[in-house]
Amino acid sequence: MDPILQLKNITIKFNTLTANDNVCLDIKKGETHAILGENGAGKSTLMNILYGVLKPDSGQIILDGQQVNIRQPRDARALGVGMVHQHFMLVPALTVVENIILCTCRTPLINTRKASQRIKNLSAKFGLEVNPAAVVKDLSVGQQQRVEILKALYDSCKILVLDEPTAVLTPQETKELFKIIHQLNEAGTSVVFISHKLNEIMEIADRVTVLRGGKSVWSSRKADTNEKELARHMVGRDIVFAHSENNACRDKKIIEVRNLCVTTAYKKNVVNDLSFSVFNNEIYGIAGVDGNGQSEMVKALLSIIPKDSGQVIFCGQDITHASTNEIFRKTIGHIPEDRLNMGVISQFFVFENTSFYNYKTDEFSSTRNSINWKKEHLYSGELIKKYNVKAPSEDVALATLSGGNQQKLVVARELDKRPRFLIAAHPTRGVDIGASELIRKHLICHRDQGCAVILISTELEEIMSLSDRFGVMYEGRMIAETTPKEANIEQIGLWMAGRGA
Repeated sequence: MDPILQLKNITIKFNTLTANDNVCLDIKKGETHAILGENGAGKSTLMNILYGVLKPDSGQIILDGQQVNIRQPRDARALGVGMVHQHFMLVPALTVVENIILCTCRTPLINTRKASQRIKNLSAKFGLEVNPAAVVKDLSVGQQQRVEILKALYDSCKILVLDEPTAVLTPQETKELFKIIHQLNEAGTSVVFISHKLNEIMEIADRVTVLRGGKSVWSSRKADTNEKELARHMVGRDIVFAHSENNACRDKKIIEVRNLCVTTAYKKNVVNDLSFSVFNNEIYGIAGVDGNGQSEMVKALLSIIPKDSGQVIFCGQDITHASTNEIFRKTIGHIPEDRLNMGVISQFFVFENTSFYNYKTDEFSSTRNSINWKKEHLYSGELIKKYNVKAPSEDVALATLSGGNQQKLVVARELDKRPRFLIAAHPTRGVDIGASELIRKHLICHRDQGCAVILISTELEEIMSLSDRFGVMYEGRMIAETTPKEANIEQIGLWMAGRGA
């Protein structure tokens, strides 16, 4: 069968960095083709070229046997190419339906009521609950990702690029999405599936291509490979994930949340009478589909948003009414779910982003009101090496790093302050399997050193592997609490959907 899409010898350079180096890829009609690669391997760059966001320095795009010139995303959509980006392409001040219409409508007359109903139908079909009238800035990261998925599904396309599409889905919803992908394939639609979940790729893909160092290094039919081989080709070595074997004594209650209630401008009781506790030497996992109060719970614990009622006790001290600044001075760390808006300043240099906690300390101050930038540079360079952050130096803008390397930098900064209590919200979201392995090892290492960790994740394998205990949040409540040894994936999926508790 002739390919519907061919990318031939695609090359693009950013100054001295070659992001794609003569990459070749072909997509057949009606197939699901998976693309694997470490963060910074060139996957997103290649797809952004296909979607018209970037222009290659050389190479060809062949669609239906004809060479095409895709200058902008509108050209791509007109040619039948749709894409869900890793970093969302949404206007925060607009509603869900306005964002979708903005991208897909090709007529001057807009029927928002009809569009809203179609969005609701798609939401129900995919199990991607989202209110078409909601303003995007009020949505969690996971809910915004659902809007991106719906935006792509709303606009008919013959080639659909999905970048980490299952990150916010329960196992049951993922199965439903896979059914839709199979239906799209049967109807002749080709799907480019970018994911770090090797088990999903082995389930959904027909073929797999691996990018490493900007080059396409290996391609195979799914039937001719396995997860271990995929991981080895992706990172160039065998991967061994750390598992949470914990025999340490957990005798000190580090954090206790009592009957926490939170109301936002958009929803009442988004956190509803929530209670749990975390001990020293413990990773307490919180599973659940995004949008069930996890984001608001974290912000309330850190006093970023107000609490309606309840108490937060840290090491026996009531910090319910403490300010965010006071909380962070109490050896509390936070790996945020949205690193771009809450974890880093993209326009700043790498060394500036590692210095957020240092500027008030005597160690990094030359005088009372000045910063010792030489020490900051040295400190940043050490963190980059220790956590294997791929950056040319600490003197480059953070925005030039891949998403995964930005995440590793945030993890490095938060863990290096040696917190007694750490909130890790989706710490491995959007990072490759090698970076995920490193982050997991560091979380376990800090737990073993006495740290109490809250791990919030939609990755059930991650929850089961790392947690000593975990709870499942649904509609702001902790509807179940158990241990990995006592639960199974199917049961957790039911809890995440609000059933079986």
